Amino acid sequence: FPTRTMATYEQTQTLTVLDMESGTAAESSCTLSALRDGKPLVLDLWHTKCVRCPEALTKLDAIAGSGKHPGVVFAACALSLCDKPDPPTSEEAGREAVIELVDDMWDNLKHCYMTADEKAAAKVELEFTAVPFCIVFGADGGVRYKGDPSKIDFATVFDAPAASEEAVVEAVAKISLKPEVKPLGESNHAAAAAPVLGFGNDDEDF
Repeated sequence: FPTRTMATYEQTQTLTVLDMESGTAAESSCTLSALRDGKPLVLDLWHTKCVRCPEALTKLDAIAGSGKHPGVVFAACALSLCDKPDPPTSEEAGREAVIELVDDMWDNLKHCYMTADEKAAAKVELEFTAVPFCIVFGADGGVRYKGDPSKIDFATVFDAPAASEEAVVEAVAKISLKPEVKPLGESNHAAAAAPVLGFGNDDEDF
């Protein structure tokens, strides 16, 4: 890991928790440590132009709603695209777009948003370059897994020892290549096993 400890990173990494009931973003951000709140945390990172992210979020939502992992916080954090070509007009517009896209979907997950600056800090600390990307924290704040969410073994991941740097690097290296991109549906609320986002494309790297 980078020079700072994960405990220090948790206390300094900020994000905004989205209030899906009111359809607005929270007025103030919280830290990753506050989001975890002393519990195991499964945090899925995604963005609105990722074609594989809806499937990952749908599977994670089903696991979160299964009741098999009481006491575990399941969260999905949308990453800002304000630093990319053809960006949203503002971070506020980016947050509002996320709220609109996830409305009535993935209700078992806590939804969050990272600004471009917050995303930059997370990319350095968590060492990821593409999404979907998932990181699992134990109740002690130690990293149990990070990498492709489809490769998480939820039967054992929370009992695993904190991952060593070598194990994390190996896990990241196993992230699969992009599948063939299929045309997206027209509706964000299409009745499909894995809904597609309204303005997605095949650009998963960011």
